[in-house]
Amino acid sequence: MNMELTIDELLQVAGSKRWTIWTVYMIPGTAQQVISGSPLCTPHVERFYSIPGDLLGENDRLADLLRRMNQIGGWPPEIANHQSQLLEKFRSGLPSPTVQYVGQA
Repeated sequence: MNMELTIDELLQVAGSKRWTIWTVYMIPGTAQQVISGSPLCTPHVERFYSIPGDLLGENDRLADLLRRMNQIGGWPPEIANHQSQLLEKFRSGLPSPTVQYVGQA
């Protein structure tokens, strides 16, 4: 089962979550980029979405998608930039990710 959303599906998600700001986030340890959706000025709640395969490595096209997603919610670039700063500040205070094995070996 493929959990990756298409560009059109991501735009539909953006339309249904108008109070969400969309940014790009790189997951520590894996260096995987994802699309982060977080409610306005509340960086402690995030939802991650896979970047569509046809946008991987296409930073300009990815930036255009995020701009379109934020425009759907009515957010100018300044608000998205401010949200990114809030997210970075919040994330910097989180403990580093760890791996724990659960269950029998």
